[in-house]
Formats: sequence, C-alpha cells, structure tokens
Amino acid sequence: MRILVNASNLTKGGGIQVGDAFIRELPKHPEHQYVIACSRQIASSLGDLSGYPDFIHFEIIPAPTAADKLLRLLSVNHHLDDLVRRFSVDAVFTVFGPPYWHPKVKHLCGFAKAQYVYMDSLFFKDCSLSFLLKFKLKRHIHLKSFQNDTDRLVTENRDISEKLQSIIPNKPIETVSNFYNTVFDDPASQLEFTLPSFDGITLLTVSALYPHKNFKIYPLVAKYLRESFPSIKFRFVITLPERSIYIPENLQDCFFFTGQVPIQKVPSLYRQSTFMFLPTLLECFSASWAEAMKMNVPILTSDLGFAHGICGDAAEYFDPFDPQDIGDKIVNLYHDPKRQRDLIFKGQKQLLTFQNNETRASSYLNIIKKMITAIP
Repeated sequence: MRILVNASNLTKGGGIQVGDAFIRELPKHPEHQYVIACSRQIASSLGDLSGYPDFIHFEIIPAPTAADKLLRLLSVNHHLDDLVRRFSVDAVFTVFGPPYWHPKVKHLCGFAKAQYVYMDSLFFKDCSLSFLLKFKLKRHIHLKSFQNDTDRLVTENRDISEKLQSIIPNKPIETVSNFYNTVFDDPASQLEFTLPSFDGITLLTVSALYPHKNFKIYPLVAKYLRESFPSIKFRFVITLPERSIYIPENLQDCFFFTGQVPIQKVPSLYRQSTFMFLPTLLECFSASWAEAMKMNVPILTSDLGFAHGICGDAAEYFDPFDPQDIGDKIVNLYHDPKRQRDLIFKGQKQLLTFQNNETRASSYLNIIKKMITAIP
C-alpha cells in the first residue's frame, strides 16, 4: 500500500506524541510506502528526517494561511490533494481530526475529542453561556467533518468508541489504545532538561493549554497547601509558557513553567519529579498516565470514570473541583512511601494492559488495509 500519513495539523499536546510515536514505528513495516505530511512541530519532534529509509518520504506542510483555513472549512486542502496525486496514494491516515479535508481515496481518521461525547461532563458546569454557544457551534462543525470527510474512525478508548458510534451511527469505528512515546524506551535519544534544584514536592504536569485540563484549580491548590501545610515545600512544574494561567503574585514561587518541551526531554522531567499531577476533567487517553507508569512516578489524578478506566488502581484519585481534597491527597501520599511504592508497582502491571507502540502501529496499518479491501 501507498499510505499518506496526515500529521500536518498536529502542532501541540498529545497529538504530537501520538504522531511522533507512530511515524517512528514505520521503518519496521517496509511492506508499505509512506508519505508523511507533517507540521513543523512534528518534523522538529522527529529530529533528523534524513535517517529514515527510502520507502518513507517526508513533506513539511506550512502553517495554513487565512485562505487555506477558509478552503479547509470546505474540505479542500491543495497541499494534501497534491501529495495524493503525485505519489498515487491508496489511503490516507489522519492521525487526529477533524481533518477538514475529503481526499479522493479511503480515509481513516483518529478521534480524540472526549468533550464531544461526554456532554454531561462536570467540565461544562461552570462554563459561561458564550463559551457554551461557541463550543456547540465548533462541535457541530467538527462532527460534520468527521462524518463527511472520513471512511472510518479510530479512538483511543472503547467507551469513547461506543458513545461516538451513537452520534455517528453509520461510520465504522475502531479502538486502538494510546501508549507512551518510543523515546521513553531509548535512553540514547533522550535529552536533559535541568530544573532548578529543589528540596520538596515536585508535581509535574505535561500538557498543552486546553480548557478541560482544569488549570484554574492549580492556584487554589497552591493556596490551600501553603496555608494548611506551611512547613511543606512544593512546586508545580507545568509544560506551558509563563503567564499562560493566572497565578497570584504571592504564589508565583510555587510554579515553574517550562514552555513546550520536546518529547526527547520529557523523560528528564519525570526523573526530577515526585508525582505526576493531572486534574483533568475530560480525556480519551492521556499519554501522561502511561509515561508516569513507565518512569516509576506515582500518579495523582481526577476521580472520574475515564481516569479509572485507564489507570485502574495505579493512581491516587482526588476530587478535581476540591482544592482541599487535592491538597490533602498530595500531602498524604508524600508522607506514605509505602503507598508510593504500591502505586509504582501497580503502574507497571497496568502498562501491560495497553497496546505498546509496535502493536499500536500494526493495528493502525491493519485497519487501513481492512478499509481498503472493504473487509467488514
């Protein structure tokens, strides 16, 4: 098969992690030819593209102009259409949509918009009317693209697949779980990111700036910790630019913002952290959970169904809306090394329930083959 991997729209967050990990597995599958349409962010994440075999061809797609964005709303993308023609592509795999593009060949597309299927989520309870109106319009446009511009969809979570099937009933939907990036298994490819020295609790959040990540709770947790446990030193390390979220001046010393960190440097952040901290309100599958398990870092995360479905008993759960509950769970876990060791052990077992990078890539390729040959 000649497959176009469309990673041109992946510019931040977990999408880069998944796209990077999938592309790194393709040299193990020389039975196909690949054209990789990638954003500059994906190209940077992959490193030296000249080291890939001849059956993998890279095309860096420039950031869309205003005219490009308008065309994409009409499901037109001249850059990608040109690649399909030039390389006689048999099928397209858009790593994550919405694609805003309808290729003239079979099209598999990843879906990772948990907020579109969990409409009863508590995430929406404090949202403004203007936000909700914009969200509903955006949801309508995105779902229309998933419906009209693809032949099959693939999600990272079986529950998401089932709920999405009820929204788009006439579309075949597959499930392939997420995993940590291959760089976590390859120390030679890892780079150092040196945090300022610190003698206390370091709570790491690896994330882009998305509303459902619940960043507004961080300063409230910091305030509670400082007032209730003045003898305990702590800091939140977050992979966002400074001033991305509002932090009161008297709490700014409790936060360290790294900016966006290349995937090769992320393992280094985990090695310097006490806990992985993720108070998310909506998720399909955060790779941060799998990364923390791999790096033997205990997980503190939201006491919500999707988190339990991925982490099982390998996490300490808290109410993501309650700063006191969060702060107490942080301190209690910090003072309980036995519980920390137990979570690490259970995390290693939980990792075995996920598809790894190799089996995930094989699953994607098998779905594409099934789609082309129209096997039901």
